[in-house]
Parts: sequence; C-alpha cells; structure tokens
Amino acid sequence: KGLFGLRSHEVQLQVRCPEGAAATVRTKSADLAVHGLLAEVDGASASGDLLVDRVERGASLKTASGDMQVADAGGDVTLHTASGDAFAARVGGSLRANLVSGDLRAAVDATRLPRPALRTTHGNLFCALAHTVAARPFAVAALLTTPDAAGGQAGGR
Repeated sequence: KGLFGLRSHEVQLQVRCPEGAAATVRTKSADLAVHGLLAEVDGASASGDLLVDRVERGASLKTASGDMQVADAGGDVTLHTASGDAFAARVGGSLRANLVSGDLRAAVDATRLPRPALRTTHGNLFCALAHTVAARPFAVAALLTTPDAAGGQAGGR
C-alpha cells in the first residue's frame, strides 16, 4: 500500500543478459538490481537504489539520492552519490567513491591483491616500524633539550 493507505503502482522490469555481458542502465527514480555475473556495469539513477551482485571487470554507479551496493567486483569500482550510502564488499581493483553526504562502507579483500603489492605493503609497514623505533631516542633527546633552551632564552632577557 502506498501513501495514505492507497494502492501504489509498481512496475517490475526484468531483463535477462548472457553471462559476461556489459550493461548500461539509466533510470530516473526506479531501483536497479543486477543479479548474476556481468563483465561490467554502468548504472545511473536520480533517486533509485543501485545494487550489483557480481561483475568481472568493474562497475560505475551514480545516483543523486539512492543507496549503492557492489558485492563482488573483479576490477575497479566508482561510486558517486549526493545523499545516499555506498557499500563495496569485494573490490579487486581500485575503489573511487565521491559522497557529499552518506556513509561509505568498504571491505576490500586483501587476499585478491597481487603478491608484489602485498610485498610492498609489508615492506612499507616494516620500514615505518623501524623508523619509529630508531627515531624515538632522538625525539626524547629533542624534548629534553627544547625546554632547557627555551628556558635559557627566556631567563636571559
């Protein structure tokens, strides 16, 4: 039932695409749900929600006031919304999200990163930790000498 208990009209349009096809969909206020495996999805809606289950290469979703969700993408994901929430569960490539208001929830699957990227990440973490440990004595020495120097300058005036 719709507003004030009156019946609202609902139209459902179902389109079947071959697995691995690319889909481009534009709608003004209808929700869009893409189920199954597609190569890529390009979807836009003024006020409808956009849901994509699985996409091999990538997805680009834009909406003014609807929510967006990408469950599993093998490639890049781009999400644009003015006032909706965005969720990306598994992204094999890069995730770009532009939200004016709304929440971004992303759970990027690190196991899908290539091994060289994981090695670089682990190397960067090790270097950051080593730098922190090595720099600590110098930071402590600087903290001890700075007040003495400031006090000496203030007393000499």
